[in-house]
Amino acid sequence: MTRGVIFDIQKFSLNDGSGIRTTVFLKGCPLRCAWCSNPESQETGLQRIYWKKKCIGCGRCVRVCPKEKGCQLPGYIVCENQCDLCIHACPAGALQGTAKLYSVGELAEAIKQDVRAYYRSGGGVTFSGGESLFQWQFVREAARCFNSMLIHSAIETCGFAPWEQMWNAVEFIDLILFDIKHLDSAIHQKYTGAPNELILENLKKLAETGKEIIIRIPLIQGINDGEDHTDRLIWLARENNIKEIHLLPYHAWGKPKHEGLGYDNFHKFERPADEKLNFLIKKISRSGLQSVIGG
Repeated sequence: MTRGVIFDIQKFSLNDGSGIRTTVFLKGCPLRCAWCSNPESQETGLQRIYWKKKCIGCGRCVRVCPKEKGCQLPGYIVCENQCDLCIHACPAGALQGTAKLYSVGELAEAIKQDVRAYYRSGGGVTFSGGESLFQWQFVREAARCFNSMLIHSAIETCGFAPWEQMWNAVEFIDLILFDIKHLDSAIHQKYTGAPNELILENLKKLAETGKEIIIRIPLIQGINDGEDHTDRLIWLARENNIKEIHLLPYHAWGKPKHEGLGYDNFHKFERPADEKLNFLIKKISRSGLQSVIGG
């Protein structure tokens, strides 16, 4: 039985597809985006976030740890024991787990609690991450399950995976939220750690299947918010018969989590000015495409 490694289930989400949705955040990602707001999603292992400001220095986490020398906080990233003893022992809430294993049945039980809200609002379930395709077998089984329950399903993906895995993951998916980081492959590699040729090839193949696709772009000032880049994005959408482009302005909400995981690779970027965002929205709309500013 396939089990998914999930780090969050966010109910009543309004930005990951139509209507009221539940967003399922899966761990594991092949990219390392410099602006990542969910760094706990990158690794597949069960991790612990250490909130230093909450720590009272009592040492209980170390004493309950089965490892000979304890967890040696701060400084560990992936917990080898995966027992959660340190989390339960902490009286100050300074430790937080980042994942839980779910079977498809267990996830379905959590999802169906809000099925009436989905039906009434035209909503459903969205798989996000991390990168959903990293756990494509689980996504496929879960999407097929939701399909049988008449629950609309969407997937957010960067598209960086072998085509066979992508198609297996999305076959039972109703809507694909396809993230485009940058259309220049060298710049894409600079900021994500991977080129974009496979991503663009997969987008074209997906479009040929007739699946509903929305292009989404995390908009970073000075990196991918230029007028020329937006023109190329519009051309890409038209070429693939895609009707919508959503702009997702940069935010720095992930910084505390980078620190809590012991990462020192957080890069501070800037959100494009509202004037620039409004200009780009109008530019996309004038081209005949739909466009919104997402969260």
